[in-house]
Amino acid sequence: MIPIAILCGGHGTRAQQPINKCFVPVGDKPFILHIMEWWEMQGYTTFVLCRGTGGTLTALRDAQDQLGERFLLNYGDTLLRINAKNFIERWDLSRAPSISAIFDKIDAGVNGFYTHTLDMLDEDVTDLKVLQAELKARGMVCRYDAPVRYDEVGSPPALAATRAALS
Repeated sequence: MIPIAILCGGHGTRAQQPINKCFVPVGDKPFILHIMEWWEMQGYTTFVLCRGTGGTLTALRDAQDQLGERFLLNYGDTLLRINAKNFIERWDLSRAPSISAIFDKIDAGVNGFYTHTLDMLDEDVTDLKVLQAELKARGMVCRYDAPVRYDEVGSPPALAATRAALS
């Protein structure tokens, strides 16, 4: 089964939380447990928590040896309740080195990458968004139109909505 990398570096500044966004309480548990439980319900049980001080791409590069040939990426502040089987099938059919879930023209927080793509750019490039832009410019991203909006905890209004939806 493909591992799920979860980016856990966000500090919750916009959400006005004193802790990392993925650990913000939603209902009776930290938000990250909602993410993990969603994937577990679909058979995914290998999680790699990525937290780096050098940027999101650096955090993934630091975890490369745990990610296998390819991996799914879930932002630690976002829960997109999609059918993983459909997502993977779309990626496989495309033969693209990466896939991105999009909802209403916005990155919905779930992506997939072949691990070798993490090394496409120089090591001084530390932001995942730069890699994603480069992959898109080269036509190397498969688009998956998410049928549902994502839940997230990145701002006070979004956190309130997510708490209402998941509690």
